[in-house]
Amino acid sequence: MVNLGFYNLLEECRTLTEFRLYEWDIYDPETMDVDVTSNFPHIKTLEIHGEGAEDASVDKLLEMFPSLQNLTLHSTYSDVTSWRAALSVIPNTLDCLTLLADSHHFSPADNELHSLVSLTRIHLGQHCYSPSIHLTLQRLKLLKEIHLGSGALNAIGFLSLVTGPSRLLYLEHLILDLDEGSYGPCTTLSGDEVSLESNEDGTTDWKLPHHFDGGELKRGDVACLIEVARSSGIRVEGTILKALKVLKLYCIDSNNRAILAYSGPEDLRRLHKIRMEALRHDYRVPEFDSDSLERDKLEIVEMRLEESNWSVFGFKEK
Repeated sequence: MVNLGFYNLLEECRTLTEFRLYEWDIYDPETMDVDVTSNFPHIKTLEIHGEGAEDASVDKLLEMFPSLQNLTLHSTYSDVTSWRAALSVIPNTLDCLTLLADSHHFSPADNELHSLVSLTRIHLGQHCYSPSIHLTLQRLKLLKEIHLGSGALNAIGFLSLVTGPSRLLYLEHLILDLDEGSYGPCTTLSGDEVSLESNEDGTTDWKLPHHFDGGELKRGDVACLIEVARSSGIRVEGTILKALKVLKLYCIDSNNRAILAYSGPEDLRRLHKIRMEALRHDYRVPEFDSDSLERDKLEIVEMRLEESNWSVFGFKEK
């Protein structure tokens, strides 16, 4: 149970502008020991972490901070729940909202965000939004920054936020931490393996970004979104940039390994399958005339890609 010491502390710290609560448990708002007349307009930034960060008890707290500008709610609750109770009372002064959830049992917060029209920055972490979040964000006309954590995104629908009549006119910064993946070793023309780029987590095996690998996202759609956003003057950052590189380099390296291993018709079928898989990821490996291949008259060629130091292998007649 929360005791009056919690509120007395705030009363004594009238110069405090930021307040962070950790391990906020689940409380019954009817039995909380709260002085409802308490008011702390000097607090501009509030963070609540713990199982109770999605609970109705948060409403009681928000009522005491009428001048709140920055709010972070990080729930560690592991059962089925939503943000509805915690977001039912939001001060109209709120400028920045961050929602983080540790459990996949959370319902997306899309419906709870419609009325927060004063927001200029929003950060929705994993489990906190649906693929149609762009329909909600279209209503938040003042947004300057959108930050999304891991999740499936409707990249084509998201285009409506960066171009066209529904574009968010103040949007300056788009952070997409949807997925990342990791690089594995790449083969060279000599057959040696090299690591062109290292993974931050120290992994050494290929790991495709799962939202792409599962078909929820298409590389071409996301690349188009990034290109259009940048052409509209919007800065794009986040792990999504690495994810696109991982997918492309994986397709290239798979092709290169199949070229080096080619010894006859069976390997040609494998090469064709790999190239079809690359097309599924919206990447077209440079073509060559496979119908005229004669094993004894082949020479492997290396085609350097202009945008990087990567190379794609192919065949030509000797």
